[in-house]
Amino acid sequence: MPKTKIDYDVVVGGASISGLLTARELAKNGNSVLIVEEHKQVGIPEHCDGLVSKKALNDLSISPDDEFIQTKINDVKLHSPSENELYVNSENLQMIVLNRSKFDQHVANNVVQLGCEIYNSTTVQNIDDHDDYSVVNTSNGNYTCKFFVDAMGCKSLLRESKSGVLQAGKYIAKSSMFNDHSIEIFFDQLVTPGFFKWIIPMSNSEAKVGAAGKEINPFTVLDKLITDYDCRVIDKIAAPIIIRGPIDRFVFGNTVKVGDSAAQTKPSTAGGIYSGGRAGIIAGQNIHKALYYNDRKYLLNYEKEWKKIFAREFNITKSARTLFTKLDNNQIDIIFKELGDSPDLFSELGNTDFDFHSVFILRALGVKRVFKMLKVFLDSELYRYSLKFKS
Repeated sequence: MPKTKIDYDVVVGGASISGLLTARELAKNGNSVLIVEEHKQVGIPEHCDGLVSKKALNDLSISPDDEFIQTKINDVKLHSPSENELYVNSENLQMIVLNRSKFDQHVANNVVQLGCEIYNSTTVQNIDDHDDYSVVNTSNGNYTCKFFVDAMGCKSLLRESKSGVLQAGKYIAKSSMFNDHSIEIFFDQLVTPGFFKWIIPMSNSEAKVGAAGKEINPFTVLDKLITDYDCRVIDKIAAPIIIRGPIDRFVFGNTVKVGDSAAQTKPSTAGGIYSGGRAGIIAGQNIHKALYYNDRKYLLNYEKEWKKIFAREFNITKSARTLFTKLDNNQIDIIFKELGDSPDLFSELGNTDFDFHSVFILRALGVKRVFKMLKVFLDSELYRYSLKFKS
């Protein structure tokens, strides 16, 4: 029987940041890579709000560039249901807001320069797995490869389960009331149950104004915020967000999942540039080793290496989210008051690592009055669960 002709070493489904960085690692090591992207242009439409730290970009080996940086964030304002405020000076965290379309296109251009091919307007229809290769069936033809990387985002995950997924929406809006260096977050369990509303600036007059929550219409929820800030809406974007924590396995036969398709987004905020980007790098490095040494064990090393970095972070933030969903507005207001009486906590937070939110959670629970309140607020089972934070 004649040997099957292999078109590419690896086909990547989806030009997400995780898919692009997987391709980058493979291409720079001499592997042939095809990226198939369903949209007409990489990075469009823009789903993610693009909030990340300069440190994270450096870790991803992407030089911060004014070409795709919209603004720098100096502070974060947290609003309680009764409109009490907590303020965090974030200048030392080096938080920036990216133009995600330009950012993704910047990375895609670098990947193409390394020899990758990108086919836009091409949808993956199904994958036929064989022992030592796969056939990727697309809307523009079929391609054989040794490994397929699923970087197709949330829709890939939703085929299996909608658990831990919230409907989110945002407006791109103009207003003279925006502060171009300040993020605002609004908590209200009656309006955005289990999540929050947010304003992330793009400039001194434009911002990404969003909301997510359990069983809500995010745009209906945003109407009051848009009115309060006297906004003129420029664009409207709807997309689900993932807060469930990562799936159990990242490797299925010849398929390797990265980014949103593996639910590698933060349970705290659903952000995934850094965690998904690191997944892409680690996956690419280990797929290269699997190809070079003809040994599939390296695919499992990808899972181990990613979880070594992020498992504790995701476990803590997922547990914190479980606790948060049990709180009502009155309890959130009381916690805000207690945290507001601990100014040293917020000065410390301005010098932590933005990409690991567990630091904030652990230090907040270190405020004795907050921890005692959780004991009163929550049933005994959840309280015992929260004790994990203290250990």
